[in-house]
Amino acid sequence: MTCFGVLPSYQDKELLSNRPYAGLDHKGVGQLVEVGVEGRRSTKNKLKIGILGSYGGEPDSGKSFHRIGLNYLSCSSGFRSEVPS
Repeated sequence: MTCFGVLPSYQDKELLSNRPYAGLDHKGVGQLVEVGVEGRRSTKNKLKIGILGSYGGEPDSGKSFHRIGLNYLSCSSGFRSEVPS
């Protein structure tokens, strides 16, 4: 059984959104990224940190990564995203 076998039951219980892979899980993965960025920057404050892949092109995820303090986002040319200001 793959993870997709359990997705419908998780979605029915509202443990996951209808499209769990379409964007960043802000409460879970987003917090882990934030802890990692804060921890690393506490010892090397000028470290450049970014993200690669489809999450970099998803607008809401991009805004969250900007808020967390990532320096750059990189995504494939098939994605279009607003640049957070």
